[in-house]
Amino acid sequence: MNKTHTLKSKKGFYLILAFLFLSVLIFLFENIINRWDVNITYFFNAHRIAELDKTVNFISNLATPMIIASIALVLFYYRTNKEQLYIDIAKKMLFSFALCASLTFISKNIIHRERPFKVSSEIQKLGSGGSYSFPSGHTADAFVLYFTLPLAFSNNKKVPFLCGLWAIFIAFSRLYLGVHYITDIIASILLAKLSVEIAAHFIQKKMSSKTE
Repeated sequence: MNKTHTLKSKKGFYLILAFLFLSVLIFLFENIINRWDVNITYFFNAHRIAELDKTVNFISNLATPMIIASIALVLFYYRTNKEQLYIDIAKKMLFSFALCASLTFISKNIIHRERPFKVSSEIQKLGSGGSYSFPSGHTADAFVLYFTLPLAFSNNKKVPFLCGLWAIFIAFSRLYLGVHYITDIIASILLAKLSVEIAAHFIQKKMSSKTE
């Protein structure tokens, strides 16, 4: 096992540990954590600009499976002298997204955390969010894109910046719209990164087996 592989394995382990730690805290001490978690969501929700509500909701809903899949398909058919690179990145993106979506679904149905607007009547629900709260699917999708798409534009520093800005805005919008807590957002980022690391590991392993 080489040094790079060892470092990646450690990173994956720490990500799993961090996500599980946060999940257990929410599961066991939800009422205690909600005391301050609700206040953060309320702060963003209460100080919103009403004229921007529809715009924020629209942009927030761009972080959907359809958007991720469309970008991946474009990469699949993007013909350059580095064609295989784009195909590998697209595979990584799709694998990461599918894994992240599955883990998000499982987590939601194990933790059973109620949405902020259900916990506090002072928080207004302004966007989509019907299932359980923990973690945020929209945020996870946005960060999967952030962790994978810039790989296709390694020579363009604007792409990582724009993807990061968009992902951060999606995370912010979920608080603004009153449908998530800050701990949901943190867990989603961890889950997105973990999914990308796992996807990269399996794709690399498959490629290595082909060259042997």
